[in-house]
Amino acid sequence: MRRSIWAKWPTPPNRRAKFFVYVYLLNLSIPMAYLWMLPPERALVGLVLILVFAMVYLCTIYGSRRRALVGICLEVALMLTMMAALGIGYVWMIFYPAAGIGLLGDEKKRTAAMLAAMDALVIATACLLSLRQDVGTGDLVMVLSALIASSAASFSVMWQNRTIRQHQQLRKANLQIERLTKVAERERISQDLHDVMGHELSMITLKAQLVQRLVKRHPERARSEAHDIEQAARQALTRVREYIADIRQPRVEEEWEDAVKLLTAAGMECLAEMQVRPGDDGQWHHVSQALAMCLREAATNIVRHSRARTVLLKLWIESGIIHLLIADDGVGFPQLRGMESGQRGNGLNGIRARMAAVQGTAYFWSNGAPTTKTTPPLPDVIPWRKGTAIHLFVPMDP
Repeated sequence: MRRSIWAKWPTPPNRRAKFFVYVYLLNLSIPMAYLWMLPPERALVGLVLILVFAMVYLCTIYGSRRRALVGICLEVALMLTMMAALGIGYVWMIFYPAAGIGLLGDEKKRTAAMLAAMDALVIATACLLSLRQDVGTGDLVMVLSALIASSAASFSVMWQNRTIRQHQQLRKANLQIERLTKVAERERISQDLHDVMGHELSMITLKAQLVQRLVKRHPERARSEAHDIEQAARQALTRVREYIADIRQPRVEEEWEDAVKLLTAAGMECLAEMQVRPGDDGQWHHVSQALAMCLREAATNIVRHSRARTVLLKLWIESGIIHLLIADDGVGFPQLRGMESGQRGNGLNGIRARMAAVQGTAYFWSNGAPTTKTTPPLPDVIPWRKGTAIHLFVPMDP
């Protein structure tokens, strides 16, 4: 029996929502504190009413739409009962049903109508109590203040809830876009593979059939055709490997655009100058992947840790050497000790490893100071002497 009851009990959407819902219940400690000033019988009645109010509030927050509407009505009824039995000051309990109305209302008109109905009941109850109890002008002003404040809180909750729903819809839309993008990419890859391999495989099939017919009557020609089949198969395998490598390897041109977009989106001014274009040199693709990965790592670190306002990106070729300069005017490295031995900075160690793989060199500066004893002075092209700077050198093969 107990298990079935708890199975039907409403559950919070997540841990954060559960935490704030129960923190909001702590506000009930204020009306409970005033129970000590009442006679024991009335205090006991008030304690029971407040506990019932708390249970109804939880059902209102975590229940279905119909249960929430019923819960709001019960909260209003309990509040009016406490105003009549314990004192008109318990009108401040109105913030709980007002928050429920804000969560329940999807439109301004609907929320305003529900608030107007609740406020009308409170005003009518206050007027009736003024006929039977000693209710002064100050008490009526307090009631009006509670109504105005709770209405503002209700609209705030409604707008906040609407913003949360819009963010959830945007997240779902982004996930759908990502899924469709992956599907489109798979279709593109399959179509490209079909275009790449269709001709070669068709030719290999025809030649294999021809070899079967010639193997007995014309063995020399059959051997020649078999040799052509081998060459075609090797060529097809090479093209497939090149295509797969082209898919997997990032290109510095694409990473350059992504880095500029990332830095700009992070609120930084990006001074980008790219003097190298694909096809400028036959060895460009040999180092493109390494430079692309280094640029991605550096841009990510700048956004996460630098707190910079301006970033300089420059890529050029000089005297047969490719140069990539990445500098920001942020806070620099927290510590320089251990940079030379590689004890700190996994991202920088990754950049060094990628440069070593293409016989390149990486130099780092922090607030104008070199990170190692062999690092040259900071390049003059950088217009500031603070923050972090990375200069990558990759020699071009003759």
